[in-house]
Amino acid sequence: MNSVEYIYYSLIITGLLVVIITFGLSSIVGYIVGYSFILAGFFFLGGYLLLTMPKNTGFLSAILSILPFICIIAVIVAYLVQIGKFKDRITNGHISRSYYSFSNIFLILILLQSYVFYTALQDNQFKETHTINKTYSGILNILSLFGAMTVTTIYIILAFYSTDG
Repeated sequence: MNSVEYIYYSLIITGLLVVIITFGLSSIVGYIVGYSFILAGFFFLGGYLLLTMPKNTGFLSAILSILPFICIIAVIVAYLVQIGKFKDRITNGHISRSYYSFSNIFLILILLQSYVFYTALQDNQFKETHTINKTYSGILNILSLFGAMTVTTIYIILAFYSTDG
C-alpha cells in the first residue's frame, strides 16, 4: 500500500468514526463533518483510480470502474443536502423516530460499501489492471441503489413526517 492509499483510507475511517461517535446525539455538525470526510475519501479514491487506470482501458470498462464512486458520492451529497435543509427539525427533535432507523440503515450501507471497496482494491485484478472487478462493481452499484432508496426515504420522513418533539 502506497502513501496515497493511506490518505483516502484515513479520510473514510475518520469520517465513519465521527459519524458513529456522534450518532444519536442530534449533532448535525458531527454528521456533516463525518460524512464530509467520507465523501472526500471516496472522491480521492475515485480520482486515484482514474489517474492510475491504464491508457488502453476501454471506455465501457472505465465507466464501469468509476460508476460506483459516482453513485456513492451522489448519495452522500444528497444526504448532506437533506441534513443541511432540515437541520432545525433534526436538532430540535421535531422528526419521526424512523429517521434514526433509516439513518442507521444508511450508515450500515456506507460501512458495507467501504468494506467492498477495500476488498475490491485488494483484489489481484485491480492490482494488475487498476480497474474494479465487474462483480465488485455490481455489488457496489446495488448497494448504492439501496443507499439512494434509503436517502429518498429519509427525505420523505424529514419533509412530511415532522413531529412536535
